Amino acid sequence: MTQRPTAQHIRSSRPLSKRPDRDSTRISVSLGAALVLGLALAGCAGSAAEQAAKRLPCPTVGVLSDADTITKFAGTGGDIIDIVYQAEINKAVTQCEYDVDDGIIYVDIAFDGYVERGPAATDDELDLPLFMAITKNGRGVKKTLLTAPVEFDDDARGVRFVQEVEETEVFFEEGTNGAAYEFLVGFQLTRTELAFNRQKSRP
Repeated sequence: MTQRPTAQHIRSSRPLSKRPDRDSTRISVSLGAALVLGLALAGCAGSAAEQAAKRLPCPTVGVLSDADTITKFAGTGGDIIDIVYQAEINKAVTQCEYDVDDGIIYVDIAFDGYVERGPAATDDELDLPLFMAITKNGRGVKKTLLTAPVEFDDDARGVRFVQEVEETEVFFEEGTNGAAYEFLVGFQLTRTELAFNRQKSRP
């Protein structure tokens, strides 16, 4: 692919849930290093319970295999000249905040990628179909569909993007914590697009 320009930052307008605006004890912890968007982490001193909560892990986040790329064709075409765009997800990170009083973990995730226009592209704007899924102890909990609008400058062939999903609530109780949860992200593919990805990955 060509040299990649500065990322477009895309903040999801539809998080799974919104943090309530009220007083409670919240402890911020993190597993990931900063992505290009620079997730800011906060910490505070407090009681022994609060200090213990600061050491609890955030849910992990990863990119789902076979859904880390997408190739969009025009109509029913399948040749290289029919490609509208190709995109990939590179890296995902997470940070979280424990609400000790209510047993809630507020999770922010972010992931970045790159999209390149193909020969069949006709517009300077497109919407990338994405998803975020949550599992607990290996079992599916919830899946949310996302849309990332991307705009190409002038005659640019490719552009980087960053997607954020903020303040998703997951729960913890005695004997469990954020390590029980995993967040998975990827492109929301049609059956044809998924088959295309799997065909490409074959040796």
